[in-house]
Amino acid sequence: MVAITSHYVDDNFTIIEDLLDFRHIPERHTGTNLAEHVFHVLHEYNIHTKLFCITTDNASNNGKMMK
Repeated sequence: MVAITSHYVDDNFTIIEDLLDFRHIPERHTGTNLAEHVFHVLHEYNIHTKLFCITTDNASNNGKMMK
């Protein structure tokens, strides 16, 4: 399972939290496979140019995904 959330402050300085995607990824969770999935979700919401940071656990595939 992979979940992607977003957190941001709106024009009224209210913190907004959204669940963008939560799904079963049947392929192996390699850095490349995860990167393709995250990239697709960011483009789906048209936020790929607004990304500030990514928070993950310390699994090595997450570091590879971010690179």
